[in-house]
Amino acid sequence: MTPIRPDGHGSMEARVRIERLSEHPQLVEVVGRWHWDEWGHEDPDGSLAEWTSRLREHAPDAAIPLTLVALSSNGTPLGSVSIVDQDMPERPESRALGPWVGGTYVVPEARNRGVGVALMRAVERTAAALRVDRLYLHTSTAKVFYERLGWEVLMEDFYRGERVTIMVREIPLSVSSWRVGVRIWYHQSSLPNRPVLPLPRGVAKASEPRSLS
Repeated sequence: MTPIRPDGHGSMEARVRIERLSEHPQLVEVVGRWHWDEWGHEDPDGSLAEWTSRLREHAPDAAIPLTLVALSSNGTPLGSVSIVDQDMPERPESRALGPWVGGTYVVPEARNRGVGVALMRAVERTAAALRVDRLYLHTSTAKVFYERLGWEVLMEDFYRGERVTIMVREIPLSVSSWRVGVRIWYHQSSLPNRPVLPLPRGVAKASEPRSLS
């Protein structure tokens, strides 16, 4: 598991593990509420019930779409991230790209403690286990954070009225040898050196919550 640090220098006893949301159906409504509160205003025709229903349908087996959830050592949910087939449906040029990383969110009290990094590393391992060798995302504010984790800029564009950076991450398929669905317990050595770069709000659009670090 990964020690969660309060300020990038000290340490706490709390640690984080990453598991599939499908293993914790009692948390679907929690994650759905995170998503809706973060982005519901961008979907005037949607509803909390609709967004939660989509999460509930995320694959319980080795398939995409899927959602991962970060949990503390006592089972408290700290954040989430998803892999989806498409995250810019209104942009025709993006339809040939995918899968996409979305749904990236960390609760306010756990931000800037490495939870976002742990979630992104888990996404890479999950993609490798699924034999996915390339992932995409788009962000309006967190470009530097993702670059620190090895993501590269593909292009700059406007989407839904904002300038966004579309990024790509090449995934070495040797990065993971574990079977899809196995729980991931992070160790401090697997994360970048502290202090963790603070991540601003605004990680992504629409279906992916923004607060990540």
